[in-house]
Amino acid sequence: METLNRLVIKAGEEGFLNGFHVTNPHSEGLMISHLLFTDGTLVFYKPAESNLGYLRCILLLFKVMSGLRVNLSKSALILISDVPNVHVLALFLGAELIICLIHTLVFLLVAPYKSIAI
Repeated sequence: METLNRLVIKAGEEGFLNGFHVTNPHSEGLMISHLLFTDGTLVFYKPAESNLGYLRCILLLFKVMSGLRVNLSKSALILISDVPNVHVLALFLGAELIICLIHTLVFLLVAPYKSIAI
């Protein structure tokens, strides 16, 4: 999975896939482009056909480099807001389409420095 991690990071650095920026009042923030789990991966990007093309290229490179392939028929395209031509994008990727009713999810986590959870 380190191979996929590096490929997505490099695509973000080159401006091909952009995640989302998480900020707080006390720091510059953090760009989140993907999350890796034991049995799955979440990749965040703007809903455009070019971004899906870049993602398909990353998955192809991952297959060539690692010998593993992503089963797109078991993958899902999850939307958070309104996206034009969403069915075209899902068809292009070859993934299931899931539409969330949440338009914006905002939460604030605040804890004093060096606080202890009880």
